[in-house]
Amino acid sequence: MTNDFHNWLIEKCELKLRSARDVQSRLKRVNKFIDISQNIPEDELILNLNRIKDFKTLQPTVQSQLRRSIKLYRKFLRENNS
Repeated sequence: MTNDFHNWLIEKCELKLRSARDVQSRLKRVNKFIDISQNIPEDELILNLNRIKDFKTLQPTVQSQLRRSIKLYRKFLRENNS
């Protein structure tokens, strides 16, 4: 993750500084479960994440936040690689 992603979260998604940091932190956490750089569709990546035993033990709100961080990161990649 880069400062570009952080700035994008603040500018394009209109997140506050703290929220942008939270998204980045959650994305790092997700990366411990699954490689987010895999060249597979976002839905498949999230499906694979949902199948991981340790991920299933997390609170549903935490799971949702982690999935959202993936969606935001993938959206960032799509917008900046087109």
